[in-house]
Amino acid sequence: MKLKCISFGAIILVFLAIFLSCKSDKATPSSQTSQDILEATQFEIFNVVSKEGKRTKTTLKYKDVKYQRGNLLVRQDFYQVNNTLKAFEVITKEGDKGISNYYSKDSTLLAIYHLFYYPDSDLIKRREGYDGQTKELLRVETYEYDKKHQEMNKKIILDASGALVRKFEMTFDSQGNEKNVLVLNPDDSVVAKESFEIIAKDKEGRWTERWGSLNGQIENFQRRIFSKTNN
Repeated sequence: MKLKCISFGAIILVFLAIFLSCKSDKATPSSQTSQDILEATQFEIFNVVSKEGKRTKTTLKYKDVKYQRGNLLVRQDFYQVNNTLKAFEVITKEGDKGISNYYSKDSTLLAIYHLFYYPDSDLIKRREGYDGQTKELLRVETYEYDKKHQEMNKKIILDASGALVRKFEMTFDSQGNEKNVLVLNPDDSVVAKESFEIIAKDKEGRWTERWGSLNGQIENFQRRIFSKTNN
């Protein structure tokens, strides 16, 4: 079973490499754009303990790796807390529409998402989630973005009947780094508010390390690692 997973993942990555390679054959290094560059973003959340006023990260709580070309997400890998692969998502885009297939680690199709993008954009406007086996509609998500930084500032989740389930509102600093997330019930009552203290950024001003506080209490340490591959 593990071999099957590795083989499938290898096929996907080889496909991406071939596709990007074909794109780069049409461009010289000096003319490459962000759309010719595959960027991997590793995101990790750790539990923390506080003792005598000092914060210390402890065990891994969550991890994923996103592969993007510019604003276009093409794959996402999700990990268990023991750092082994849990599931992965493969995304294709055609014009203003796309499909995202979500697989378990043994390549079983768990969910299918129909994607709708803002016109002439790589930003997702709407996601419709279906069961991978029965094809039954499970949920619908809609997204809005900060115009200046093109970062998501609102997410709304609806159930299969169209009823509102949850709302998320995000705010950002001057460099487009997420500073607060507000989670709301359908009646706008607050479920939770998470705020972030950024403690490290890269040369482009993107946060790489931050503390997360939930309802005023420090709950986690978060880290991002960026890497780029020119093909």
